[in-house]
Amino acid sequence: MLYKRKEILGEDHPDTLAGMANLAWTYGAQGRIKDACDLKEEVLCKRKEIPGENHPDTLAGMANLAVTYGAQRRFKDACNLEEEVLRKRKEILGEDHPDTLMSMAILAFIYKAQQQIKDVCDLEEMVLCKEKEILGEDHLSTLTSMANLALTYRVQGQIKDAYDLAEEVLGKKKEILGEDHPDTLMSMAILALTYGAQGWIKDACDLTEEVLCKRNEILGGDHPDTLTSMS
Repeated sequence: MLYKRKEILGEDHPDTLAGMANLAWTYGAQGRIKDACDLKEEVLCKRKEIPGENHPDTLAGMANLAVTYGAQRRFKDACNLEEEVLRKRKEILGEDHPDTLMSMAILAFIYKAQQQIKDVCDLEEMVLCKEKEILGEDHLSTLTSMANLALTYRVQGQIKDAYDLAEEVLGKKKEILGEDHPDTLMSMAILALTYGAQGWIKDACDLTEEVLCKRNEILGGDHPDTLTSMS
């Protein structure tokens, strides 16, 4: 498909670049991080020339490349790139646009990898506050942000805050997604970690065993999430 697009439309056509971006995503899903990174850099270079540096497609490409840099543990490059994306999105789209909030969430993830926990907490609290206002308290993006913040609170030693948030997320996901949904099981696993951090070892053990049993049935014994629960 990509070969034909290059032949018919040319290497710089937007559809060709979209095909290259899709192929880069596939490389990443296969664990071919270096190939994904090389292709994303090529796409970004072309998009900076043709649609321009401030075009939404270019900014999306920069954000995707920042995530790939993070996967390569090139945290400084990832941080610099995502900070630039965030600055531009704030200027062009505004602070409350979903793409801006996504950049804030990605940047928080990169900060977390660098152990900049205070910066992570500030960003995640801001994202969560805005998502509650704009998307609503029961939106899946809002619930994901709540779960991320619960983990950050746990790392910071704010165990009570982490516990309250993790319980709220789990309750909402059970209602919206059902008890056996992978995202619900992930929230149960996060709550079990919070129980452990409070010294509630029996509760943590019971909940983790429940998660493991469900993941075994639904995802299979060899799925990464199942193996994580076993671990």
